[in-house]
Amino acid sequence: MLLPRFKSVTILGAARSGLAAARLLQARGYRIFVSEKQGEEQKAPELQTLRRLGVAFEFGGHSARVFESDCLVLSPGIAVDSEVSRRARAKGLAVFGELEVASWFCPGRIVAITGTNGKSTTTALLGEMFRRAGRKAVVAGNIGHPFSAAVQEMDAETTAVVEVSSFQLETCTSFRPEIAVLLNLTPDHLTRHRDFDTYRRTKLKILQNQNHHGFAVYNEEDEALRSALKEKTLQAALVPFYTERRLRQGCFIADGWVCFSHERGLTRVLPAKEVALRGRHNLANVLAATAAACLSGIPVEAIRRTLQNFAGLEHRLEFVRFLDGVTYINDSKATNLHALQHALESFHPPLILIAGGRDKGDDFSQIATAVADRVKLLLLLGEAAEKIDLALRNDVPRVRVQSLAEAVRLARQAAAPGDTVLLSPGCASFDQFQNFEERGKRFKAAVGAL
Repeated sequence: MLLPRFKSVTILGAARSGLAAARLLQARGYRIFVSEKQGEEQKAPELQTLRRLGVAFEFGGHSARVFESDCLVLSPGIAVDSEVSRRARAKGLAVFGELEVASWFCPGRIVAITGTNGKSTTTALLGEMFRRAGRKAVVAGNIGHPFSAAVQEMDAETTAVVEVSSFQLETCTSFRPEIAVLLNLTPDHLTRHRDFDTYRRTKLKILQNQNHHGFAVYNEEDEALRSALKEKTLQAALVPFYTERRLRQGCFIADGWVCFSHERGLTRVLPAKEVALRGRHNLANVLAATAAACLSGIPVEAIRRTLQNFAGLEHRLEFVRFLDGVTYINDSKATNLHALQHALESFHPPLILIAGGRDKGDDFSQIATAVADRVKLLLLLGEAAEKIDLALRNDVPRVRVQSLAEAVRLARQAAAPGDTVLLSPGCASFDQFQNFEERGKRFKAAVGAL
């Protein structure tokens, strides 16, 4: 635990993570100052929370007072190389992230999950395995419940199942999960991380502090991840998973069964056809969660029952409605190209695809063939609409729309029995929505109004 040598802390950002960090550190006796770039009118609930806490704060920008504390704690949305972070370091202040700080106060085990896609599903799935087994666990991190809040709910017998983003890993120097899960690596957030190599190195920081008591569960099928691990010297034991190959040790599918192989022998968990999650990509998430659960001592029966009943999270390939023979699917969490690709592969054509939003630097020409093969109408939304239109270069009819409501209306007019209307944007939501959750809820409301 490194923070006790400091007495005063500035927290940058007054969203969920920042407020949770303020509560945690105030409870530990530190003097807190919270600085938020947005104005008070945009953050009214957060303003009231800070007033109730009785901590000092400012809204509408980062003043010189930011640098009067002993250290800075960054919310995940603030980059480690942002101007305010650079100025702090130039003045000799230590700069940490909210995830890192929370880990110093964590009294129990940590299982951390990262990757480009599938993090939330795998985290929630593993947390449900713990719950069904009657084991004490908190599900936290990037999934929506800040780790700083979760550690205040824990004791030494509680396991923290933590979804970890690249934004959170940027600032990690001592974060040490007992079990680290790496799902996949594909280009994402390149507007923040500059290039794929930087993004990859950031993701791999989840392993950097593990010791010989730890486990690194990883996707053996992912070439970028596999090659990256070969370049690293790790103390943790490597535990691979693979959907299409039997492994000597690890988690895999063989003869139609989900299996886990370890030093005590082979465990057959359940037939893969009984897994409730749909989509081939979700089999990888199932194997990752199963491996982490087995390594955590979760009984096989609890794992089996969870896999038979866990159907997924809101906004992830979520069934919304079946109307006049047409299925409506909300995949608003698909905020990058590869998540969109997985969504296209998860449903039988013909599809009516609603895509677009704020571009994250992806090359949309990579999905041109999948769109041509599976999509009968493409409805393009948001800032990236023109880029997607130009990149696809195929004959699929497309229309640029101004709102989700317009997209749903046009989809309804064009759909025939047997079609699927799929919201899978492949982009961030911040051009028109507060987050992907708001985007998904707007879509479901529009579909519900048909």
